[in-house]
Amino acid sequence: MSLAPRRSFAELVTLLKEVRKTHIVFGFSLDSLVATALLIHVLKSLDIEFDVSPYTSMRKPLDTEAPLILVDVRQRTVVSGVKILQLSDFLARRQSTAAALAHALRNVWIVPSELLKISVSAMLSTASTTMYDDALIEAHEDFVRELESEGVLRRVQSAVRLFGYPVRDLVEAMSRTLEPFLPGLSLSVDECRKFLEERGISSLVDASVRARFCEELRARRREYGLEVPDVEGSRIVVEGGEGVVDVYEAVYALSALIDSLGYEYVVSIGVDTAYISLANAALYSSYSCIKRVLEGVVSGETKLKRIYVRGTRVSLIELDEECRCINAVYRALRGNGLCDHVLLVRVGNEVLAPITILDPRYPADYCPEIRWGAAVFSTIDEALRAVSP
Repeated sequence: MSLAPRRSFAELVTLLKEVRKTHIVFGFSLDSLVATALLIHVLKSLDIEFDVSPYTSMRKPLDTEAPLILVDVRQRTVVSGVKILQLSDFLARRQSTAAALAHALRNVWIVPSELLKISVSAMLSTASTTMYDDALIEAHEDFVRELESEGVLRRVQSAVRLFGYPVRDLVEAMSRTLEPFLPGLSLSVDECRKFLEERGISSLVDASVRARFCEELRARRREYGLEVPDVEGSRIVVEGGEGVVDVYEAVYALSALIDSLGYEYVVSIGVDTAYISLANAALYSSYSCIKRVLEGVVSGETKLKRIYVRGTRVSLIELDEECRCINAVYRALRGNGLCDHVLLVRVGNEVLAPITILDPRYPADYCPEIRWGAAVFSTIDEALRAVSP
């Protein structure tokens, strides 16, 4: 199948230059949010007026002369008098809209390297389970290869999968790693330091030391039934930069930003990449909550049930109101093979769903309350109607 877009991105730019205004409607997936941030970056550089809204709150625009652009949002019905465009129609067919848009922009606009890096993170976030998916990289081979040739990143075929390693020292990299999750070690600097000291490991330069290190971590994960991802294998490594040190960790940081401050802050990265530092801070402040949930699930103390509802397999977990990092927790559970695509969280009498898994459709046929990055519903059935096409 050809990967060429049905229409070129240049056509969209020409249209927007003519009308000088547009409406943007986005979904809550990381891929949609980052693609929207990139689009905003372009529109501001062209001095094109725009308004931007999530699909849940966008009504029929009063100004029907300006086109309405859907970013990873499915059009549910015709909206009379409104010209609706799908951004994906102007891009090469890819699993990740953000990666496809970043690729289209590279030869036309100067895209800050930090925006390019989070576009790679957005691409990784579209993985069905773990982000260490070679098929995902192959599907975006041209984009990744070009970033590699420009020194933005590099691919390593056999690397230890620790967040930020080797830029960070071994203790810090181990303690910050969530995928693969290391029971008893992840998010605990003291335990990581003790683990390394007891084994006399200070670096992984020596191949035999590295092999022993990886095998011990595999054995530890197997004790808790954790098989994916492997602790060693191919990965993307960031070159330089201060905001995004690791594109895999950035997926968690952006998820935590949605949880703590709101999805708007991810979109705002298109205006100011300094918001990436807020994402890193949000992840750091979420560590204790993430650790508590993951340690509870892998130890069996926190029960995660798998049920079928109307033909859909659902993972259901009960958490308390203090857990305010549901998207980051979902990413960690999903990335370590601990939950299904649909995760619902029961908190008291309410059912919560991470907003990143909602099915985006416009005009919206549901408009849930959004609290700490989660959509709030009364019943499981109600939640499933929002996450299923």
